[in-house]
Amino acid sequence: MKAVITLTADASGVQTGVNNALRQLDRMQQGIATLRGLAVAGLAMDLGRMMFSGIQEQMARIGNAAHQFSPEAMASGNQLALTEMQQDKRLGEAFGSVIALIDQIKGQALIELTSYLVANKEAIGEALVNIAMFGVAIGKLTGEGLVALSEGINALANYVASFVADPAGAAMDFATNVVNPMGDLNPIANLVRFIADKIGGD
Repeated sequence: MKAVITLTADASGVQTGVNNALRQLDRMQQGIATLRGLAVAGLAMDLGRMMFSGIQEQMARIGNAAHQFSPEAMASGNQLALTEMQQDKRLGEAFGSVIALIDQIKGQALIELTSYLVANKEAIGEALVNIAMFGVAIGKLTGEGLVALSEGINALANYVASFVADPAGAAMDFATNVVNPMGDLNPIANLVRFIADKIGGD
């Protein structure tokens, strides 16, 4: 007797997975292409700026050389300077009264502000003194905090070094002074006291 077994499988799931993977690869390729395009565009912009800057430098060099050595360019440069001075003169004459009024307003405001500050010199002076004292106090507290922190770090470093040198003794010292079940039941307070004692010395 021969038994014939026919296996049927639904490959739609496999096909869907393959299609999803292909779509992801396509998106990755598109992203890489976009990044490459941005990099190329950025490089092109940088090169363009460098070229434009170089062109401007050369144009300025040519202009300076011409104004220095060419009689024709020297004459045109002098004429340009004269024209600029004439046009500045026109602007000054046209707006002179307006600028004068603005200067007067600024001067009057400065006088009034100075008068107000002088009239309130006691309050301002006291505030300045308090600010200076506050700055000194902050500096002192900062220095004291730095010293305390440094001493704490040094004490802990010394304790670690003693623990490495004598683990049993250091552990016993820690248990006696910090954990101490027969004494204070607050281990945090004991730890703080232990560190303070180490900082202060035996």
